[in-house]
Amino acid sequence: MPTPTRPPRPRLQPGPFFISRKDRLGTLALALLLLLYAALSLPPGFSDTYSARVDSLAPAKKRYPLLAKQSNLPFKKPYPYSTSATWPTEKPAALRNSHEALLKTNAAYPRQRPERNRFVHALNKADSTALEQLPGIGPVLAARIVRYREKLGGFYSKTQLREVYGISDSVYQLIAPLTNLGADSSLVRKLDLNKASAETLQAHPYLRWEKAKAIVQYRKANGPFRSVRELEKIWTFDKMLIDRLSPYLLIDSTAAEYP
Repeated sequence: MPTPTRPPRPRLQPGPFFISRKDRLGTLALALLLLLYAALSLPPGFSDTYSARVDSLAPAKKRYPLLAKQSNLPFKKPYPYSTSATWPTEKPAALRNSHEALLKTNAAYPRQRPERNRFVHALNKADSTALEQLPGIGPVLAARIVRYREKLGGFYSKTQLREVYGISDSVYQLIAPLTNLGADSSLVRKLDLNKASAETLQAHPYLRWEKAKAIVQYRKANGPFRSVRELEKIWTFDKMLIDRLSPYLLIDSTAAEYP
């Protein structure tokens, strides 16, 4: 029985990028020649110039010691790979002293703050600027208080401040102890109940057009009023309203009319 023979190995055909042994040796020899030519072409003193440049960088380490030695910092940065991260136990003296100096009050220049006179003695004479000194009262509320006071003809009780739009119970509790009428209650302007026209009466905040016309009609039908309590005969007036109006009404033909 014949012994099987191995088929011959096919020879590889050189491709377009195939480099032979001769070409590789030639390329290496060419590279050596180029290096030799470059070494011979360097100008004289080149090595000395390079050494001088390296030596010129040495003073930079002295000029910037923190960049060269990070160990001079008051603490080491706690990088994840650092096993000896420590923090300073106290601030540097320069920072500590400057911060404490800012907190100290200079005795030569004491802080001077204008003291606000929060107590309003004359509630019927105070202007909006004086009213703004009260806690919880700004320019808007101060202007509303002045306008409402003018419409009423003056306050006869400081509880009337509750009637001003925007003054809550909490604000009133703050300003009530700081306000006072005193003799200002005598400054309330009064309406002559027997002479005031319907237009003059209805301009008062406690009266409306219907009630003002009812007063004039009753006066025409029954003659002049002899007492403020006579308003109880008009069915649209109750006791509470008459009590609120009484300080602003006058039964006197010689009294000055409401402007």
